[in-house]
Amino acid sequence: MSAGDNDIHSLPSLDLEETRIYYQNNLGFSIDHVDKNYLTVSRATMSIKFYLTRDEQLPLKTTCTICSEKIDMLYKEFVTRKILGLSKVNAYEMKAVREFFIKDPHENLLRFKTT
Repeated sequence: MSAGDNDIHSLPSLDLEETRIYYQNNLGFSIDHVDKNYLTVSRATMSIKFYLTRDEQLPLKTTCTICSEKIDMLYKEFVTRKILGLSKVNAYEMKAVREFFIKDPHENLLRFKTT
């Protein structure tokens, strides 16, 4: 999956309240919608929709690619926020791509990369 410019990802969550708190308090996302089965969060042009699941293995297999022109700014902010599991920025000079990764509390892998 890839997001940017209002694309919406759909990721599994084992606990929507825990997911809401993490994305809002740690990653600075706003809450757009929440009910007993779904949660939608957004930040600038990034938007992620979560659905409740009981399958504990599903988030371990899920990756979401979020494209942004502000990778360095996001990375610095997440370093300042002391986000656990934040990778270093990888740079691929041949392709002019920069990216970093975060695993959320349920082990969904978020890949932030340059557009």
